[in-house]
Amino acid sequence: MLWDLYYSDKEIAKYLSRDDLNRIMSPENVLPHAVEKTEKILRLYRQRNGSDMVSSH
Repeated sequence: MLWDLYYSDKEIAKYLSRDDLNRIMSPENVLPHAVEKTEKILRLYRQRNGSDMVSSH
């Protein structure tokens, strides 16, 4: 379900390609590294969107 949200979000799609999301969210690594992967998605998003996004901390 989380993937569906990422894939369907038009704002995320502006900055992360489907391939980016597939690499970040690969099934063999999702559960052991969920927090790390979410932080990576947010970091990539911020890099492409600028620093005006609210901090995750």
